[in-house]
Amino acid sequence: MPTIIKNNPERVRKFMWLNIALGATLFAVMFFFIITGQYEDLAVRTQTEVLLNNTAIGGLLYAAFFFILDAFTAPHLQTQK
Repeated sequence: MPTIIKNNPERVRKFMWLNIALGATLFAVMFFFIITGQYEDLAVRTQTEVLLNNTAIGGLLYAAFFFILDAFTAPHLQTQK
């Protein structure tokens, strides 16, 4: 394991949880825009919804990736006493 991870396991876990929060926040914001969106016509709505949906799913996958990464690396990041 790299030295920076061995010496700062709390920092690595905090980094992972901040990335989880970032992905969840991105999902929540895009979901809010999807729900409250007002569009001029159907073509604009279709284009915007596709972009918002893809971004929301990307944020959810980003958060899930870091959550799984954190779950699998947590036993290895336990502080040695």
